[in-house]
Amino acid sequence: MHKLKYIILDDEAACIDELKFILKKNAPDLELVGQASSFDETIKLFSEHKPDIAFLDIDIRGKNVFDLLPLINWQGVQIVFVTAHEDYILKALRLSAVDYLLKPVQTEELLTALDKIRAASTTSFASSHNSLDTLLHNLNRYNKVKKIGIPHTKGYAFKDLSELIYIQAAGNYSELYFADGKKYLLAKTLGEYENLLAEFHFIRIHQSYLVNLAFFEYFNSEDLTLSLSSGKTLPVSTRRKTILLEKVKMVI
Repeated sequence: MHKLKYIILDDEAACIDELKFILKKNAPDLELVGQASSFDETIKLFSEHKPDIAFLDIDIRGKNVFDLLPLINWQGVQIVFVTAHEDYILKALRLSAVDYLLKPVQTEELLTALDKIRAASTTSFASSHNSLDTLLHNLNRYNKVKKIGIPHTKGYAFKDLSELIYIQAAGNYSELYFADGKKYLLAKTLGEYENLLAEFHFIRIHQSYLVNLAFFEYFNSEDLTLSLSSGKTLPVSTRRKTILLEKVKMVI
C-alpha cells in the first residue's frame, strides 16, 4: 500500500504528539517523515523528503506561517493549517477554500480532511496551489478585492467576491449567484455565509437571501422587495427592513 508522507510544523511539542497519536491510530496509510518547530527546519524537511501532506501551525515562535509559504515550492503538496485563531485569519482560510483544523484537533474533523486529500486528483492538487495563492491574496490588506474559493467535482473555482450578487438558501446548502451568470451549489448554510461575509457589505434581507449591497438598485417599501442591478428582484422580510435601510445608509 502506497503511503502518503507527511510532516508537522508546530512549536508546541504537546500539539505535535497529539496529532501524531490521532494519525497513527486512524490513518495507517500515512507515514510521518519529519517534524519541525521552526521555518528553517521545515525548509530542510521539504528538501529531504518532499512530503505529500503538511500540517502547519499558523503561529510559530512569534512568526506567521504565511511568511514561509513563498519560500517553498508547494506544488503537489496538500496543506492543512492547524490554528487556534478565531479572527480574520480563520475567515480568510474559509473564504479561500483552504483546509484547516482548529485546536484542539478533533479526530472527526481530521479524518474528514484526510478523506478529501485521499480523493484528490492531479487537478485538485493544482487547485490546492491556487487556494494558497488566493489565501495570500485575501490576507494582503492592500488587496481590496477579495476572492472566494468554490469547490466543485474537478477542483476549485476562484471568483472575485465583488462579483457575487446574492446567495440563496437551499436547506443545508446555499446557491451562489455571480455577475457572469454562473451559479454554484455549496455545502454551507446561509447563516455560515452571513457570518463570513458581513464585513464585505453582504446583508441578510430574508431567511432565504443574503445580498451584496454593491448590486442594490431599488427598495420598494410597499411590497417589500429589493431590485438588483442584475435584474433580479428579491423579497425583504418585515423584520429585516429596518436593518437593510440602516446598512444602506452606512455604505452610501
